[in-house]
Amino acid sequence: MKNLRNAGWRCALLIVTLTVGCAQFHQEPEVRLGFTTQNFIGHIPVSLETAKDFVGYAHEHGFAWIELRDPDASLTVDECLEISALARGLGIEINYSAQRGLLAEDFWTVFERAVVNTTLFDGPRTVRVLALRGEGEKGWTEAEFQRMVRIAQDALRRATAHGVGLTVEHADAALDGRGQPYYGMVELLDAIDPAITLQLDTANIFTGPVEVTPAEAEAFIREFAHRISYLHVKSARDGQALPVLDGNPLEFKKIFSLLADQAPVYAAIEFGPNASAEMVYEHLRVSLDNLKNK
Repeated sequence: MKNLRNAGWRCALLIVTLTVGCAQFHQEPEVRLGFTTQNFIGHIPVSLETAKDFVGYAHEHGFAWIELRDPDASLTVDECLEISALARGLGIEINYSAQRGLLAEDFWTVFERAVVNTTLFDGPRTVRVLALRGEGEKGWTEAEFQRMVRIAQDALRRATAHGVGLTVEHADAALDGRGQPYYGMVELLDAIDPAITLQLDTANIFTGPVEVTPAEAEAFIREFAHRISYLHVKSARDGQALPVLDGNPLEFKKIFSLLADQAPVYAAIEFGPNASAEMVYEHLRVSLDNLKNK
């Protein structure tokens, strides 16, 4: 990871910015600020060495935790134990995260590996799954919806049997399908066990197939705030995720205030696509400035 370390040096000021930014965040509510390695996934391969580099970078620059994205749950148990030991020694929490939708054909194969790996890290300790659209243009058909509910319930049982939780990310389906010919995220959360939490992406709410107003987004977060496991703090504009944090239709300050009763709020900085790893590091620096100012 020569490129990773060299890019990190170009962001030497990040630690200063983060220290100032966190001082503001920790007033109300308490926020544990981190980043997701998904930001780098197109430029830096998932491996034992790159994961260790990310842990070192998080420690060096004052982050509290990282979401370690391993889309296919390809890291072995021994590799995860080595990463976990390093992170524990440096005081960095990790939430291990695979990348599969509940309706994916290989969902259970990836899920079973992800559950085991999740148990090996200190942090939110939730197995993350995705609520991805199936055949519907806006939401889920009746058959898809019922299948998702069954799979989610079974996944919760398997996760809790290993001592970890289950969280579902609102990805690309309609937020609310009530009164519509499709099902949305509201109905899914109402139908599944309340022990299944919500991994909220602050941009995904505004990049779905149905336009959502800031007021509607606020009402959704307010309704399900008690079930939010952690945040992807990401910006959206004109229905697209941005490659840097630069505001949001529903302001970040308002989102954090809606979660004031959470203790603490785990928040991972995430971006839309970036052209290079170097640009991701630069956008981390810029994003921390923007969070502090906004």
